Amino acid sequence: MNVDRIPDDPVPDAETARLTDSPRADAPRPTPEPEHPSPPEQRQPPDREPEPERESHDEQQEPESERRPESPTPPNDPDAPAPTDSPSRPTGNTPDTADTAEPRSRQEHAVSIETTNEPFHEESLPNDIEKEHRSTEPARDEDASVVEPQDDFQEEDPPESQQLRKELIEPTGPAQDVKHASPTDVVNNSAYVSAESSRPLTSQEHAERESDIFDHLVKAHGEDLSTDCGHTTDPDRQQWTPQRDALHGEIVAEIYGRASEVPCEYKALIVGGLGGSGKTTVLSHTPEIEMSRFLIINPDNIKEELARRGLVPEIEGLTPMEASDLVHEESSAIARQLARKAQSDGKNLIWDITMSSEESTQRRIDDLRAAGYTQVDGLFVDIPIETSVKRMELRHREGHDKYRAGIGLGGRFVPPEIIRRQTDSEWGCKNRRTFEAMKKSLNNWAIRDNGTDDQPARLVESSRNEKLHQSS
Repeated sequence: MNVDRIPDDPVPDAETARLTDSPRADAPRPTPEPEHPSPPEQRQPPDREPEPERESHDEQQEPESERRPESPTPPNDPDAPAPTDSPSRPTGNTPDTADTAEPRSRQEHAVSIETTNEPFHEESLPNDIEKEHRSTEPARDEDASVVEPQDDFQEEDPPESQQLRKELIEPTGPAQDVKHASPTDVVNNSAYVSAESSRPLTSQEHAERESDIFDHLVKAHGEDLSTDCGHTTDPDRQQWTPQRDALHGEIVAEIYGRASEVPCEYKALIVGGLGGSGKTTVLSHTPEIEMSRFLIINPDNIKEELARRGLVPEIEGLTPMEASDLVHEESSAIARQLARKAQSDGKNLIWDITMSSEESTQRRIDDLRAAGYTQVDGLFVDIPIETSVKRMELRHREGHDKYRAGIGLGGRFVPPEIIRRQTDSEWGCKNRRTFEAMKKSLNNWAIRDNGTDDQPARLVESSRNEKLHQSS
């Protein structure tokens, strides 16, 4: 800026003093502070194109001939405060600092966070918006996919919550195994509940629970909660209600549809053995039996189908398969209906049963002969009574542990007392006695011992009924 040199007169006259004391026309004048300052302009979100900055008077000045005074120059007021070097109120094009930024409302703060979470390219932002973005963007975790707006104030967890949080994250025993609990689970206090309800039961807990299951089932049968009591229309409980009969038809059609590739060669195999004898395993490891060429009918599998469809009565404290004893008669009725359909087509089938009753076993063989089946063979898988008790308990326990972990419908419960009632002094179990009585009605039969764990079943005895082969 060009400033005229003041003459070196030691005693200026009055006119000269007046001229030198008055402001020069070409000197910059401070902008007067308005009485009511307007609020700062709203910031542009980072995703909008910023407006170009206005060049200050210090960087570029208009020629004096083109400059227009914004307002008449007021006369000097000796009482007016002199302009200071303190920063003025920021405008929309001036970045906020800690000294100049005004407090923002919670709504403006939330809008700022929301806009700054959108994708952007830092190299394309002007300096002022880049600084604003970096100052307002909340700290984000590198692994977090969503950043939620945070409250301005977060109360620190009380000592009790901190101790609970520590116990949830760092379990002290197998009963509180929550190693994989997420922070959300910990905060909602559901991790402990989930871990406690999903952990495997101890041997003592399982034994105590088995006693409760037996009591629940006895009470349920005493209250006529079995489905053959609630969904039949005749005193003998043989005629099912139209709604229930329609459901039976759906189940039969679905199971039969899965066996569409099974040939119709009028061949049948009846397999017997105590619970836990491993009949399915033995069948799958017997080379002369090709499982894919047979429709398997197993009342226990139908119990599982009823449980999957929610047709097992709900008993408080019991899993669906533990309560499946209440659909025992119904599952047997569906199995017979499925067998009649298969027999009408001559489809190869396997009856997977326990052979606990000689009468019902003989009836199945007679029905097959009446339907035209020329070959009806038999297989019995033999194990000791106590081995059956141990394996059935283990199956139930494994099924229940999976159910507690959210897998399956639970394990089927067979009371040890029911298994021990099958004890036979001559054959070991009544089921084996039934099979011995059926030998004369079978074309071929075999007995395999599967009583040793981790060992394949051993062939004990087998035979061919020549009389039946000659007649067929």
